[in-house]
Amino acid sequence: MADHPPTAPSRAAFAVALVVAVSAPLLFYWVTWGDLDAFVRAIDHCAVPMCDFALHYDRMARAVFTHAGPVPGFLYPPGFAIALGALAPLSPAHAALAWWGVQIASIGALAGCGWVLLDGGRRPVFVAYVAVLLTAYPVLHNLKWGQVSAPITALVLLALVLVRRASARAQAGAGLLLAGAVAVKLYPVLFAPAVLRRERWRTVPWGTVTWFLVGAALFLLVIPALVLGAGETVDFYRAVFRRYSPAFLTDINAQYAPAVANRWLYAAGDRAMVQLVVPHALWPLAAGFARHAEAVLAAVAAAGAGIVVVNAWLVASLWRRGGPHAAVWTFVVIAATLPFVVPTSWPHYFSHLPFCQAWVLHRLLTDGGSRRVAVAKAVLLVLPSVALSSVVVFNAVGSWLVYNFFGGVFWANAFLLLAVYTALPRAAWAPPWRRVRDGGLPAAVRV
Repeated sequence: MADHPPTAPSRAAFAVALVVAVSAPLLFYWVTWGDLDAFVRAIDHCAVPMCDFALHYDRMARAVFTHAGPVPGFLYPPGFAIALGALAPLSPAHAALAWWGVQIASIGALAGCGWVLLDGGRRPVFVAYVAVLLTAYPVLHNLKWGQVSAPITALVLLALVLVRRASARAQAGAGLLLAGAVAVKLYPVLFAPAVLRRERWRTVPWGTVTWFLVGAALFLLVIPALVLGAGETVDFYRAVFRRYSPAFLTDINAQYAPAVANRWLYAAGDRAMVQLVVPHALWPLAAGFARHAEAVLAAVAAAGAGIVVVNAWLVASLWRRGGPHAAVWTFVVIAATLPFVVPTSWPHYFSHLPFCQAWVLHRLLTDGGSRRVAVAKAVLLVLPSVALSSVVVFNAVGSWLVYNFFGGVFWANAFLLLAVYTALPRAAWAPPWRRVRDGGLPAAVRV
């Protein structure tokens, strides 16, 4: 059914709804915490606002041109350190203010990308997306730490906005934006299949791929070598990689699947904790899991590997077929796979959840089929994902320690993944090498 131009009353209702979607969370935060310090203490440990910026990024900005290597706690490529050097002439207070601006701009960019990618005319879905975005614990976690996950997500979504256009300039911009995300942290390279679309090669041969490779080479290798020297660039990478440790798996904040499973097994082996939070009838089951912890962890690892294989199949199928929504679907599938492949999956890594939740809801409600079934899927799968990742449920739990210990964000992602499986077009499940002529993803070049 074609969308009709919005009337003046509908535009006014949309504006009012959008104001409520923005102001209601802010009012909730003011009532709940009252000031910035209370917010920072409630969301996670470290009482310093934008703790990672203050303790790592700002210090790296002031040290990068002294050729002293990465400061303690800095786990990022040298290109990002050089970019941070632009803040060095500022006082720490002014540098922090500039970084607050980056954080707010990132949230604004996430909202703007949602407007474009969620087919702007679907105004109720966009209003819901804005409300979910502003109440998502991962987004607030990113803000509390002054982290880069929200900016990275914004860069990738901006690349998806540009890749929809057929012009060579847009394709070059998409490739450079993805390269910029990879230059901040390496894991966004996993989103390459979403941005480097096969169907675009017919109209702009290798344009996005070429610019991505050029940008990645510049940001990761050439610029660091020119600024720091080739030898120091190699030493910088070595120092950063040495800091990655299996100890991340035991961190209480890690939402990596094996880490969450390990904490649940620890809880199952603690009689006092079991008696406190587990119904009496399930005590023997918890004890059994604790006794066979190694077998359970092996089963979790096998299940995680199976999910990665299934999702890789879906990504290959979507990439092979293309179609109007293949790029965004690919992004959503890859994003939902992160806690099974990225050990450093801290809560802020899931800043993509609000967009992914809104996208699945949007597709469920607009892709045809039974309306009743679509609503049931939304209520049973999308709504629990939104709730589990929301600051409302986080506050109801009452402690960041308990919320992250039991994997609140991980389980939100798990519900999202189930929703993705039920909402994907049937053609996405077909073998990537098989051409689908009828149904499924149409063979269009608009992505």
